[in-house]
Amino acid sequence: MNDSRPTTMKTPIYWKKTFLTCRSPTNSFYLCRTLEDVYDDTTQIRIQWYSFVDDNRDENDIDENTHFKISFEDTLDIQAILTSIPSVVTYANKIITLKKKDIVRTQ
Repeated sequence: MNDSRPTTMKTPIYWKKTFLTCRSPTNSFYLCRTLEDVYDDTTQIRIQWYSFVDDNRDENDIDENTHFKISFEDTLDIQAILTSIPSVVTYANKIITLKKKDIVRTQ
C-alpha cells in the first residue's frame, strides 16, 4: 500500500475481508478476499484466493452451486478487480458459494 497520505485523508474503496471477483485469462473470473483495507491510492493489495472445492470444476461454468474454499495468500494488482461481492453463502468448513445476482453482475 502507498502510504503517502495519512490514513485519515485516504478514501477507502474496500474494507478488510471484502470478497472480490478478479479477471481471469478465460471468459470467467477468480474469487478472493481482501486481507487489509484498500484505499484510493492503493496499487497492490494483500488477498486470500478461493479455489473450487471440486478440482475438476470448469472455471467457465460458475453458478450458484459452485463451492469455493480458502486457498492461499497472495498480492493482487488493483486493476485486476472486477467487482466487490456484498455477501456470500457460508457452509460448514468455511466453504462458500456466490449468489446468482453477484455471478451475473460479475460476468
